[in-house]
This record gives sequence, C-alpha cells and structure tokens, in this order.
Amino acid sequence: WCRVFIVFDVWVRFLLNIKNKLQTFKIELMFFSDIIMEQTDTFGVRLLWALHLMIVVTLLGLFFVPKSLVPQINSIHLSYTLWVALSQAFWGVLMIKIKKRFTIVCPLTTMMQYLRGYSPTDARNYEHSFIVEFLDRYNISLTHKTINIMMYVILGLVVARYLWF
Repeated sequence: WCRVFIVFDVWVRFLLNIKNKLQTFKIELMFFSDIIMEQTDTFGVRLLWALHLMIVVTLLGLFFVPKSLVPQINSIHLSYTLWVALSQAFWGVLMIKIKKRFTIVCPLTTMMQYLRGYSPTDARNYEHSFIVEFLDRYNISLTHKTINIMMYVILGLVVARYLWF
C-alpha cells in the first residue's frame, strides 16, 4: 500500500505541477478547449467530450497493439468494439420512439447534446456525432452516416482480425 500511495502522490504532484505551468501561460487544461471545444460548454459537456475522446482513441489505438505484446489483444479488441457498438445499437433501439426509425446513437452524444440544451426529440440529439464535431474543428467534413458506416467497417475489421489473425 505504501508503494501505491507513493505512486499516487507522485502523479498528483506531477499533474498539479503541469496544471500550474499551464495556468501560468493562460492555457486551459481540458484538451486545449479553446481549439476543440465551444467556449460555452459546461464542465459536464467537457467531461463527456473527454470520455468520448478516450473511447474513440482506445477503439482505434487497439489496432496498433501488437499480439506479441498482448497475446489476447484480438479478444480484448473484439469485446471492446462489441461493447461500443452494442451500447450504441441498444440506445438506438430506445430512441426509436423519438426518431420513428432505427439508427445507431451514442448515449454519450445524447447526454452531451442534452447538457447543451437540446431536447431529446431534437435532431441534434440523434443525428449528431462526436467524431464529426471533432473533425469539423479541423475543417474535415464528414457526415453522421459516414461515421456510422465507419463503425460497421471497424467492427468488420475487428471481427476479421479476431477470426483470422
């Protein structure tokens, strides 16, 4: 326990040091929010944004973890991808009452848009994509449907990797 406490203490001191340096230079800590976040976003929206970012980076980053480093990486990646895809599909089923047809909907996006003040019945709640919003900040335009197709392609690649590699 002493080692755990020491590691925790070192991380806290390290993060506080970084926070103080960033505040000194007037740079916001939360993912350089002046670049990729709207200035009106609340703490809850920023938290969901960070969670989205971690999920997407992990989903794509697991493609680059070699099997020699983690022998079970294919199973881990498949489980993680299925968790992401099925949670979106399940939420899409629940949103059928609102939208009157099925489409994959990320529950985090719905929560984020709700915190921004959009009603659950508003199209911006179920026809919005974190990835589209993120890429728009860098002048890369994709549609919500393109992101859904990419999710199916990623799921197919992960299944193929699991079955054949």
